[in-house]
Parts: sequence; structure tokens; C-alpha cells
Amino acid sequence: MQEPLRTDPALPEASVLDGLTPTNRRLVLELANRLLALQDLQGLRPAAQPPPDLRPFLEDYELLLTLQGKAPATRRHHTFYANQLLTHCPSPTVAHIDAFLSAKLSAGVGPLTVRNIIFALKSFFTYLSHKGIIPTNPTDHLQLPRIPHRERIVPPPSNVARLFHSPITTIRDRVILHLLVDCGLRIGEIHPLRPTDIDLDASQVTVIGKGSKQRTVPFSPDTHLVLREYIARLPAGGRWLLPGRPPSKPLDYRYLEARLATLCKAAGIPHISPHQLRHFFATAMLNDGANVKVVSQLLGHSHASTTTDIYWHVRDADHKRQEHQQHNPLQAVLREL
Repeated sequence: MQEPLRTDPALPEASVLDGLTPTNRRLVLELANRLLALQDLQGLRPAAQPPPDLRPFLEDYELLLTLQGKAPATRRHHTFYANQLLTHCPSPTVAHIDAFLSAKLSAGVGPLTVRNIIFALKSFFTYLSHKGIIPTNPTDHLQLPRIPHRERIVPPPSNVARLFHSPITTIRDRVILHLLVDCGLRIGEIHPLRPTDIDLDASQVTVIGKGSKQRTVPFSPDTHLVLREYIARLPAGGRWLLPGRPPSKPLDYRYLEARLATLCKAAGIPHISPHQLRHFFATAMLNDGANVKVVSQLLGHSHASTTTDIYWHVRDADHKRQEHQQHNPLQAVLREL
């Protein structure tokens, strides 16, 4: 079977070929294709000009991210920032991208968000460059900024307890709180759960984490009881553990975040985010002497070093205090008096 001929603006115009027989026309087209291929090899062809509007390629880019197994949040953030840039400038240059990032910084956007924006733009324009849609990558000069280490804000146990006992806490709220506090799940891992992901016999839940990595996390007898009662109330044949509106879709993660804010307000405590409850889980486990590698696996971190890097202050606090009490020089100085 012969290869289909390339469609290329450098090929002879159709009007030039009209007077030729079909056989001769094909010979001319084949010759033109061979010349173009030779020019490609020799690097003689002029570089293609970027299209006037890159926005139509966003859909294909998002499809690529899906095929690569990127998490829904990653796909959403990458396409959001790329679309935000293209809305201001459909065919951006290096100067446009620099101005876009400068505007973000001027608006007070934090270093972590700037890092995410740069990472998203580099991913999108690398895709365009590899596909030959643009001649050069305008983000090649961008460097990802380093994010300084910072301690995670962990809510006190008393405030977390008040969430469970708030007068407006429903059984669905308790399911969400149990999965956050007892399993350390991300909010993005909770909202797409299905009833079949809950194994009551083994007391464990199977989740899809970052990078579409699957992991299994055990839960305590208290969580087992809450989940058993809640699942028994779900309509038969339901698709989602937390059905939304319509029930054919899962509950939106933004609603879950808003609901947690409502519970905090009703409980009379400062705002606690879902991710702070994940930090509460990790911190409590480590403070109680849990193995770092096990905690890392429960959290879905790729490496135990990630867990150590994030929660260094938890493991080091007691050790530093003990070493200080034993070796600090003040005691020796005072004994000399």
C-alpha cells in the first residue's frame, strides 16, 4: 500500500497540475515530496511560522496529559495557566511570557504558585515544540524557582475533635473526616472514590494518587463502623461513594473544601483545610513513633525522603531537645561558678 502524499504549501498548486494525466500528476507530486524530504534532511527548509492562535491545541494537549496518566488536578492546572496566558496573547513570545509572569509576581502570587505556573507553561510549550507546531520553545530560558522549606501548620487535636462533634456534622461529613484524619488521604483522592474501593472485610481503602499511582491504606475500627453505616444508606448500584448533583457525577472537591470550612465555623474553631488534616495525620503518626517509610507509603509519597523532607521538624524536635539538654554548654559554665 502506497503512503499518502504529504499536503504541503510548497507543493505545486492544483491549477498547475490540472492539465496533467493522473499518472503524470502523481509523478510530479512524488518528485516534489522527495525534494521536500531532501530539504528536511539538509535543513534547508525555512522554519514554520507559529500559528496565530495556539488555543485550539489546548484540547489535544489535555488529551496527551490524560494519556500520560497525569492526575486530574495536574491536567486542570496545566491547561488553566496555559489558557490564561493564551487569552492575553494567543501566540506568545519570550517577552510575552516574561511579562505574564511579572504580572503574577506583582499581583502577590506566592513562589510555589509561580513555580507551578512555570512548570505548566514549560510542559505546554514543550509539547507544541515537539509536535512542530512552533519553531522554538519560548520557555527554554525559564528556571523553576526553589521553594524554601517551611513548617506545615498542624491543627491541635482539640480543634480536630470539635469537627467530629459539631452540631451540623452529618454521617457523610464524618466519612470525609475519617478518611482525612484516619487515612491521611488527599481531598482529590476522596471525592472520586467508589463504594467498591472500600474493602470492609479487610478494613482498607484503595485510592488513585498523584501520577495515577494506586495504593491501599488501612483504616481503624471506628472508621470501619462509620463507612459500614454510610454505605448501607447509599442507593443500590450507585457509582460514587460521595455522589454529587447529579448523582451520576462525584461530589466536587471544591464543595468538600467549602463544607469543611462550614464545619469549622459551626464548631467555633479557626479554619482547617483538608490538607492540614493530612498533615495532622502524618505529624501524629510520626510523633507517636511510626516508621517513616511506612508513613511515606500511607501518604503516597514516591520516596521516604519526601516525607522526611516535609516533616523534618516533627522527627527532629524531640531529638534536638534531648541533645540540647544533654550537651548544651551553659550547664558546664554554671558549674564553674
